[in-house]
Amino acid sequence: MTPEKKVQNKILTYLKELKEDNEPIFFERRQAGGFSYKKGIPDLYAVYYGLHIEIEVKKVGGKLSTMQEKFRDMCYKNNIKYICADNVDSFINFMNEIKLKFISK
Repeated sequence: MTPEKKVQNKILTYLKELKEDNEPIFFERRQAGGFSYKKGIPDLYAVYYGLHIEIEVKKVGGKLSTMQEKFRDMCYKNNIKYICADNVDSFINFMNEIKLKFISK
């Protein structure tokens, strides 16, 4: 198993735990090379508290490709939540910030 895949599996486990805890979440894994796959598209996406989130997974210290940077920039430009996660702890913190903003409204 690749280092990136290990990080992705930990993130997916966390997302499944949120779902099991009845958090308002939907998530999917994108299949590289699949029918509708495009270069630069993140590995995962989720909808959490009604917010669409694009999730790029990297091994620890991994870097975005040029196409991934373009997709990230498009997300920022269009106010789409985006994270490049190389560990599950930073991802959990990101998701907790979203939850806190939602429940503090």
